[in-house]
Amino acid sequence: MIKRNSTYRELLDEALILAIQRGEKAAFDELYLRYSKPLMVYFSQLLRRDEEKAADFVQDLFTKIITKPELIDASRSFKSWVYVVANNMCKNEYKRLSIRNEKDVLNEWDESNSLSNEQEWNGAKHTDQKIVKRAFDEAILKLEDKHREVVEMRHIIGMSIKEMAETLNTQEGTIKSRLFYATKQLAQLLEPYKTIAKEGI
Repeated sequence: MIKRNSTYRELLDEALILAIQRGEKAAFDELYLRYSKPLMVYFSQLLRRDEEKAADFVQDLFTKIITKPELIDASRSFKSWVYVVANNMCKNEYKRLSIRNEKDVLNEWDESNSLSNEQEWNGAKHTDQKIVKRAFDEAILKLEDKHREVVEMRHIIGMSIKEMAETLNTQEGTIKSRLFYATKQLAQLLEPYKTIAKEGI
């Protein structure tokens, strides 16, 4: 288990990068502790909840950081830079798997998440929560890529509008517009579950 070094805990990300470039391992450990879990969540969401592949991507990304820290773009914040790289890694993976269309992915997800026993669909509160959560996850997958990624960045990673704009290299107004349309579409897709959500959660 990696332990935090108090010397590096107070440093900004950019200062840690400079320390990493000087070969200071404890600085890399601190950076890893800050970003490995959020990146794991991010990769998992973009890779259709493939936890094993997400873990591989996290390790690949940090391997790049420790072996070639000079490639980090110092003109933007490290947080923005690392999510740009993560986003591009996922896009490259989508291209590699382009022969598998969205319908195949959705069917695969449905099968892996289907309830094993119909009795679980009784009217218990926890079951209602599962239904709404599953519907929400499915709805996100139905969004266009550009809309899905801003929802995930905002509500899963917790990035600000400014950070999202920097990460995606676009205007803040564009991010707000994408969030608006994504929210509107999600509301439409989840309309049938509105009653369940009110009564069960």
